[in-house]
Amino acid sequence: MTPPRSPIIAFLLVLCLVSLACEPVFVVGWQEVTLILLLAVFLVGPLVYRLLRAWIKFQDALKKKK
Repeated sequence: MTPPRSPIIAFLLVLCLVSLACEPVFVVGWQEVTLILLLAVFLVGPLVYRLLRAWIKFQDALKKKK
């Protein structure tokens, strides 16, 4: 096996091997994952909605110029 050419690849390889050797300390269940997803949607959702509306208005304005 030849050594990795990039130090970043070597670092990621070592990090992956070390993480596979350890047992997980924190166990995340479905309730926690659901809570994190709902929190992310609640916090990021309005921003994405506003940006989407602004993008649609911008595209409509470009179509009207032509």
